[in-house]
Amino acid sequence: RLHWWLQLLDCNRLSRIDLAVDDFHGLFGRDYAKKAYADDAFRTSDKGRSPSAGERYFAEASGKVINESFEVGNRSSRIYWRIYNKAAQLGLDMFWFRSECELKDMTVDVLLNISGYFAGICAYSASIVASSPVKVVTKKKQVALDMHGRIRWARRQVGRTLADIAKYLDGDLEKVFGLLISEETQGDLL
Repeated sequence: RLHWWLQLLDCNRLSRIDLAVDDFHGLFGRDYAKKAYADDAFRTSDKGRSPSAGERYFAEASGKVINESFEVGNRSSRIYWRIYNKAAQLGLDMFWFRSECELKDMTVDVLLNISGYFAGICAYSASIVASSPVKVVTKKKQVALDMHGRIRWARRQVGRTLADIAKYLDGDLEKVFGLLISEETQGDLL
């Protein structure tokens, strides 16, 4: 329902959305996340570097855990993971680990299949939910599919040059596009 309203308002992207899975059975705690990281399960593609990771562990002198977490990426990353002891955070005496993923600049389509998009983030997320993965489309790929994005790209990349050519041809846009568009492409337009 929220997706429908956002589409109605012509909102195609979310600046940030947090997706999380809670584990109350001791299956996907900090140690599981560390092992998954060692196995490269947080990578989102075969290209580029693996994300960085670190852990935090704070306990009282009595041994009571105050804060226990494993983090992958950083706050400014497009994808930032926090796997943390939610029970310790709330002062509860139970097992409760939360795997939380902060996604930035995502399509609103995430709202149509939240668990599928969660599973599609990386191998780690696919291993902790029982959903068919939906591949997360990055902004770069989405812009290529989005006509408004293509127009913004063209304006930034060649807008000034097109304006200079149009000025040279006394504002005759038909001549401008006639010079720029190949004959094969012109044939496709007819």
